[in-house]
Amino acid sequence: MSDFKKVETVEHPQHYNQGNIECIDAMESAFGADEVSSFCKLNAFKYLWRAGLKEDISMSEVDKEIEDLEKADEIKNKLEQEIRSLTYELESAKKRNFNVYEIEKEIKRKIRDYI
Repeated sequence: MSDFKKVETVEHPQHYNQGNIECIDAMESAFGADEVSSFCKLNAFKYLWRAGLKEDISMSEVDKEIEDLEKADEIKNKLEQEIRSLTYELESAKKRNFNVYEIEKEIKRKIRDYI
């Protein structure tokens, strides 16, 4: 699969955008990081489950499976990014002497859910 095709169909497909806002970002704003994290895990599971089974006559069987696996990987990367963001937030809060109990709890939950 070409790099252009991968960006178009896996990483940031245009049909998931309205203007310059990607659907997943709007979802996070509307529903919060916890809900989006759960959605991403379930969506990744879906792509792994159906890898190679999608009926698309314009793609070879191998390309279909690769695309689904790439989509699952992209979702995994989004979750990793969320964990890194929370970790940065925690470190920043510690430097400002904030009560970090809730942030630490959230990071531990996200990591536990991710594994």
